[in-house]
Amino acid sequence: MKSQGFTLIEVTVAIGLTSLLIGTVSSLLLVALSAQRQSLATQELISQGSSMEEYMTRALRQAQKETGQGCLSSDGLNYELTHFNSGVRFINSQGQCQEFYLETGRLKELRGAQTTFLSPDDVSILAFNVALAGESQADTLQPKVTFFMDVQGKGAKAGSQARFQMQTTISQRSHDITE
Repeated sequence: MKSQGFTLIEVTVAIGLTSLLIGTVSSLLLVALSAQRQSLATQELISQGSSMEEYMTRALRQAQKETGQGCLSSDGLNYELTHFNSGVRFINSQGQCQEFYLETGRLKELRGAQTTFLSPDDVSILAFNVALAGESQADTLQPKVTFFMDVQGKGAKAGSQARFQMQTTISQRSHDITE
């Protein structure tokens, strides 16, 4: 008489293969979720960095020449480096003295006598470096500002924090004409 059913070995093999399959699928799912979380964090960080970059670019592009306002160290300058090349000062389109600079991992703006943060609380600016070209009336170059930012998100896990670097060069909107 033939028995209908499975042997203990067949059941054990089936359970083992099913467990292996479930373990592999769940492991792949966890890796995919982690990659998506990292991707969303990077996307959010790039969005925040782009907003800061666009704001600074707009202001720097419309900078005016120093003509006795007392903002920059001498007349004829368009821009001036501050904070050991981690900042730039200029006269904005409204004639106010304005400065962007890095202080303790945060990007700040000084406009007139008011200081505000440009970078949000959940973003750390690891580096902000500024280079100038043509900032003086004594040269024949169109004024340009190049700034570099190294931006990192502040997340729960140190290894999963999003980070990226950006560099932008801005040419002043007005031609640098000797007056």
